[in-house]
Amino acid sequence: MKASKELDAITLKKAAGMLKAMAHPLRIRLVEILESGPSSVSDLCIRAGEDQVSVSKALAVLKQQGILACEIKGNLRIYSIIYPNVFNLLNCIRAHGQSDGRKRGVR
Repeated sequence: MKASKELDAITLKKAAGMLKAMAHPLRIRLVEILESGPSSVSDLCIRAGEDQVSVSKALAVLKQQGILACEIKGNLRIYSIIYPNVFNLLNCIRAHGQSDGRKRGVR
C-alpha cells in the first residue's frame, strides 16, 4: 500500500468533528435518509421512526459541523446535505456493517 501524505492539524480537527457528529445511530440514519434528497423535519421523524425533539437535536449537531443546511419554507424546515463527502463515510459504514468480522481477525 502506498504511503499517503500526513494530515495537517486543521484537517485532523475537521475530520474529528465530522466523525464525532456522525457517531450516533440516529445521525447516521438521518444522513442516509437525506442521501435521497432534501426533507422536512416531520418527514425525517416519520422515516427515522423517532420523535421531533430527538431528530431536531441530531439535525442541529450535523448542521453545526457543516454537514447539513436548513432552508425555511413557510412553517417547514427543509434539511439537505451540503457536504457531499459525508456519503463516502456513509459508504464506509455500510461496508463495515456488511463485512465479516472474522476476515479482519475479530472473533
